[in-house]
Amino acid sequence: GRAVATNVVPSDAFRGFGAPQALFAIEMHMDHLARRAGTDPVDFRRRAFIRRGGTTLTNGRIHEEVLLGPMLDRILASSGYRAKAVAQGIGRGIGISFAAHGCAFTGSGERDIIKARVGLRKLADDRVVVLASGVDMGQGLATAFRKVVAGSLGIPLASVQYDRVDTELVPDSGPTIASRSTMIAGRLLELAARDLKEKWRDGEVQEAWRDYAHPSHLAWDPATLQGDAYPAWGWGVNAVEVAVEDPL
Repeated sequence: GRAVATNVVPSDAFRGFGAPQALFAIEMHMDHLARRAGTDPVDFRRRAFIRRGGTTLTNGRIHEEVLLGPMLDRILASSGYRAKAVAQGIGRGIGISFAAHGCAFTGSGERDIIKARVGLRKLADDRVVVLASGVDMGQGLATAFRKVVAGSLGIPLASVQYDRVDTELVPDSGPTIASRSTMIAGRLLELAARDLKEKWRDGEVQEAWRDYAHPSHLAWDPATLQGDAYPAWGWGVNAVEVAVEDPL
């Protein structure tokens, strides 16, 4: 690779932080191996699916059920992959790829560095204000937070407000990065809403607060970079069919 400095082309952070590129390389590698083994690339990948209790690259554990198998079965059925994979001619093709995504902040960062805190304030008119530092930059975070709180309290969405974040008024809920906002701050808001619901009194000003508590089953050593790099994982299966028009 080459690093190029320029004052002409605008640039900024992109979502994924390198994961899409790494996943592309892995998928191409698996395709090459499947061809050399003389087997269907999807069947070849299925044999390598990680399962609950499996070990990650950093010697962490997959603590939740992995649904890659059922997800693949559904994609195979809906895409017609089996028939199309053998019937495609020149200029047409169908492929299936897989993705793994570590959720929330890396390692013990949530516990040792971020230490997120959120709050809810019920006003005298029974509207509930979300007190969190997450910033909605177009990804819909404000809506997600309000829906979590409204659903947990059993009140209309219109009764929950999430104002423009002012750090003088809200606690430090951690940075708005990667996939942690809904998962970490959203979960804390759900717990705070449950607390508020238990003590709810109409017409009174009330508050509920929650601080992040690291799951006891997660272990991470920042010195050796070993252990549970992420508290949870997300999995994806994609099917894409493409066609190239004959220029003649």
